[in-house]
Amino acid sequence: MTELPPQGELFHLPTVEPGPPLPQPEPAKTQGKKKATDPRESERNFVSAGAIIALYRPELGDAVEFLLRCSASAELHHPYVYPPSTYAAFAAYLQRLADGRHLGFLLRRLEDRSLVGVINLNELVRGGFHSAYLGFYGFVPFNGKGYMTEGLRLVLRYCFRTLRLHRLEANVQPGNLPSLALVRRCAFRHEGFSPHYLKINGRWRDHERFALTREDWAGKLDREFGNA
Repeated sequence: MTELPPQGELFHLPTVEPGPPLPQPEPAKTQGKKKATDPRESERNFVSAGAIIALYRPELGDAVEFLLRCSASAELHHPYVYPPSTYAAFAAYLQRLADGRHLGFLLRRLEDRSLVGVINLNELVRGGFHSAYLGFYGFVPFNGKGYMTEGLRLVLRYCFRTLRLHRLEANVQPGNLPSLALVRRCAFRHEGFSPHYLKINGRWRDHERFALTREDWAGKLDREFGNA
């Protein structure tokens, strides 16, 4: 839920120049049972999964369900976050995710793939910063059931293990009690209060500022929730 100017170098996923095809080895003969693979890994845009939640990258085909969830959750979101509410706005959101500075994750319940929430990483930068700003929101009727907690822990693992980020910041409005509780459950450290910090829906809003570093996460969350 933050839109702040980037610092340092922009983060871009590496590209690899195509080279000549490598020779393929003959498949080895094995005895006994084959190693089981997670069938979710073959699903389109699958990122990772925990016990009850799976992360997926959003795509245009998610628009209808996404917009229906946002419409049904408008009261829950107001006045803290205003996610895309039209097809054009959702398409613009996807375009934003393609710019190399932002990542988005859809949280889907494993039992039926229902869309239960969204987590975004905003303004990913490298250089001497290696950081990003965190934004998130859940959907009714799935709020208050622990889905966002597991989803955020999955995203933290992805950020610190896969992206090798050093720091994540989460800025939460003081009246947004569920979001304050969520970042505290995930061991974010309170760093201060910033009045009139961020303009949301035409008004400058106060925010409580939280952060989590890779050292904090590795020392606590990765031990306690390593299977999340």
